[in-house]
Amino acid sequence: MTRGKKKNIKMIRDYIKIGLSVIFFIGGILIIANLVNGYGERKWKGWGRFTVIKIGEKVVVESIDPKSNIGTRLFIPEGVEINTLQQRGQWKPKSLSRLGGKYGWKWVGDSIADYLGISYTTITQEMVLWDKLEWWRLSLRTKWKEIDLGDTNLLTSRTSWDNEKVLGVSDKWVEKSRELFYAVDLGNSGLEVRVWNSTTKAGVAGRAAAVLESSGLPVIQVGERESNTSYCRVVSDKSREKSPTVKWIMGILGCEWRGEDLLGNMVEVYLGQGYAERY
Repeated sequence: MTRGKKKNIKMIRDYIKIGLSVIFFIGGILIIANLVNGYGERKWKGWGRFTVIKIGEKVVVESIDPKSNIGTRLFIPEGVEINTLQQRGQWKPKSLSRLGGKYGWKWVGDSIADYLGISYTTITQEMVLWDKLEWWRLSLRTKWKEIDLGDTNLLTSRTSWDNEKVLGVSDKWVEKSRELFYAVDLGNSGLEVRVWNSTTKAGVAGRAAAVLESSGLPVIQVGERESNTSYCRVVSDKSREKSPTVKWIMGILGCEWRGEDLLGNMVEVYLGQGYAERY
């Protein structure tokens, strides 16, 4: 082989090495960018319980309390009819996966959580990488308690118009949910909450209060009070703007924040017309 041919082969190899280096470099940047974006899109921010709703042939709610390392795995029987949001009817678990493709998975998750009166973090269909990694890490040290609602006294039954047996959660479920979905850090936060309905729709404040109470936050008053918020507003003392519990309430209910001269441990939640429209 002549010296010229050897030189050409070496140049080609060098170009290939440079090309591969550029490809790996760009690929690395894209991977890092995706990880950074995924971190910003994560649902669990390290406060409160990490609760995931699994929607398939069955509905399973899995919830981890990182402070106590205790997890709840709740199975919802097929016979339960779930009242969905936005007045889209009552549906059994096996129908919800089909409806998720029509109305969106968030609507399904919100409907299940609202029906049970609990907060939740995300659903399996929308878990981003960071949430999956955190869920895996927390699961390694979690002691699970499994509850099948069908094997408890927490359900009531009735006969539908077509003579079918239909199940629903009973009044006993409210107290049980506060035991199963209690978050230690929220319960120990020292905050007290008032929830105000600023709309003409009845029951809005009560349903939001149920979510907060099942998570461990004491709701000391529920009522009606005028407000100019269009959706939801959390009002607290200005010193609590960075409070993780205040931020948690804002995230769960989708609220904005406003600081006022309130008592240090008092938080007020105002629910506007936009929030009421979810029902």
